[in-house]
Amino acid sequence: MNNWIIKSTLLSLLLVYSALGFTGTHRDSVSKEEVNGTFIMHFPAPHNDLANTLKVQALGGGKINVSFKLIYPYMVNGELQANTGELSGVARIKGDTAIYSSSEFGQCTITITFIKPGMLSVKQEGSDADCGFGHNVYADGTYYKK
Repeated sequence: MNNWIIKSTLLSLLLVYSALGFTGTHRDSVSKEEVNGTFIMHFPAPHNDLANTLKVQALGGGKINVSFKLIYPYMVNGELQANTGELSGVARIKGDTAIYSSSEFGQCTITITFIKPGMLSVKQEGSDADCGFGHNVYADGTYYKK
């Protein structure tokens, strides 16, 4: 019985994972229309009216311009506070994956994967300080086209 539960749970997770576009395969290319635009990542409640923003512009020649406006919302004595971070620069794109790297503040690498039209994933390697962001500010997450 336990074996059946484990197998059915794994199958369910695989189906959900695939339905959301998170497959292990990468695409050979993405269109300019898919890349260009503003992408947002909303925070969970109670801050779901706040969002991190990423603007992307294809430059050609395997390059894109990226511009992040990020926040870390928190409450102090019932008042909303936020730490912030901004990052702008040129990332190299190959297939569906773009990589921005900087050592201005420390080693910071941000990988952007265009999962499917209207949806991308951001993975930050390096601390908030390494990327020049405020305390607890990170770019990580799934962003959706505005």
